[in-house]
Amino acid sequence: MTTRQAGHLVIVYEAVNHDLKEIYVGSTDQLLHQAAEQLERCFPAEIAHWRRDHHIEYRAVDWSLPARYAESFIGAYAKLCCPIGWRTVPQSRLVFAKA
Repeated sequence: MTTRQAGHLVIVYEAVNHDLKEIYVGSTDQLLHQAAEQLERCFPAEIAHWRRDHHIEYRAVDWSLPARYAESFIGAYAKLCCPIGWRTVPQSRLVFAKA
């Protein structure tokens, strides 16, 4: 995996953990179901306490965001989308699969 330059489009998504009342906001240049599978194989450090047996739902937030805007979009969206009593966790670094 490698950090990509800003010339392509990404999907920004939410991984909603209903058991812990946490929302992880991330981005991917893969299909959403592929990103979900990859995330569940190895949860990133921000959500390393999540388990595969938790009820986790994946939703696309934006299907075609230019990668150069993803980091700022994720930060702003994470602040705005958090329901009362929930915790929102933004992706700390943008990493995309090699082409």
